[in-house]
Amino acid sequence: MNDKKVFARKRCIQIMCKNEKFGINTLGEIEDVDKISSETAFAAWKDLLSRSHIEIMLVGSGAYTKIADEFKSRFKNIDRTDVFEYSSEIFSAKNEPEEITEHKNIVQCKLVLGLKTKNKDEKINYPAMKVMNALLGGTPQSKLFVNVREKLSLCYYCASRYLKQKRIMLIESGVEEKNIIKAKEQILEQLKDIKLGNFSDTDLENTKLFITQGLGKIGDSLSAIGSWYLAQSIEKNIISPEEHIKEISAVTREDVIEAANQIALDTVYILSGKGERK
Repeated sequence: MNDKKVFARKRCIQIMCKNEKFGINTLGEIEDVDKISSETAFAAWKDLLSRSHIEIMLVGSGAYTKIADEFKSRFKNIDRTDVFEYSSEIFSAKNEPEEITEHKNIVQCKLVLGLKTKNKDEKINYPAMKVMNALLGGTPQSKLFVNVREKLSLCYYCASRYLKQKRIMLIESGVEEKNIIKAKEQILEQLKDIKLGNFSDTDLENTKLFITQGLGKIGDSLSAIGSWYLAQSIEKNIISPEEHIKEISAVTREDVIEAANQIALDTVYILSGKGERK
């Protein structure tokens, strides 16, 4: 609640995914805390050990077999026959976007646009979607940063992120009350530009370079390597950062345009003060 940026993001997700498991707060709700007893907490712990998917990451040099055997020994007396199989449900964007406004005593309002794929069964080119997202609002040279923030001065910050497993894009911005409507219009205008191919080859190459340089640094940090492969562990095909660099480098202008046209506005969430909008 104290971090309004995070609060607004979570509220947008809750609203756009209200009929999905993804819409449930991972920490639960405040009103549920008092209901927890020592018995229910212990039962949850036992369920966690017996049914949850477990990934153990070992990065660096070491006796891998010995460590693996040690973990197997520690868990050998735990019944693991009913392990939970996780999967991500994909939902298409609503035919008409839903707009929700909530009020708090704040000066800097938060505007979050939630987008989903138009057709949940359509194949997604993830490297292209990643480049498209970065071109839109994922780098200091992105269209949202350069145009909406710098040139038009409509927001304090404006950036986008793509949630691969759910095929959801979130565009987040901090704006003054009077600029909410204009900021929303201009954000969608920048996305429309990408859908129409209104970006230069230089913009595309610089965006790809930004992504690949970040991927190239993963090998410099043990924690970054661990995080990469932990994220990869839920994928059907596990690839290395080097392999992903090749995928990103191969993304074309046509790929980016196609990716942009696969998403549509689903939810508009506004965390507002009580000022006047223009």
